[in-house]
Amino acid sequence: CARLIEFLPQKFAVTMKENLDLIGKLDYDRCTVMMNLDSLKQLARLHACQKEPETVAWLENKLRPGDVLYDIGANVGAYSFLASKILGGKIKVFAFEPSFSSFAELCKNVLLNDCHGTVMPLQIALSDRTELQRFNYRSVTPGAALHSLGPPIDYAGRQFKPFYEQQVLSFSIENLIDQFGIPPLSRPCSSQ
Repeated sequence: CARLIEFLPQKFAVTMKENLDLIGKLDYDRCTVMMNLDSLKQLARLHACQKEPETVAWLENKLRPGDVLYDIGANVGAYSFLASKILGGKIKVFAFEPSFSSFAELCKNVLLNDCHGTVMPLQIALSDRTELQRFNYRSVTPGAALHSLGPPIDYAGRQFKPFYEQQVLSFSIENLIDQFGIPPLSRPCSSQ
């Protein structure tokens, strides 16, 4: 398909691409969460509820109206929007996503789900230090995951070769709350 578009006049191809909106529904039956689809990684994110049923159960059973939730590493926002929709918009979700490609899609999904009053996307990394740090991408495809902040070390402690490295702002939660007045969490994020 991409090869066919290359043969079209650029203005026509760009117009086609600009007007192509692919959207899918998150795999949750109790409310509707729609997600923008610009990559196969994002398509896979439509199955977030099946992939992490314990996270969905926690959102359903632990959150209350008026709560503040931090979605750290929000990616394209599946759980941020699920929390907002489960509580009928009566929650504040701070969706932290340092990846430029996933952050752009997260913002599109805020608009798509009409969650601009409840889901606040922030393109920063949370860390134990407030500073510029190296963010190591596994991929720059929207919806990709398993990136790292600081040294390029994966979740299992193995070093990896980053696809791309970028300096990003990182904040400690304490500094973020103190400097910008972001409300603290309502309760600890524990499944207990």
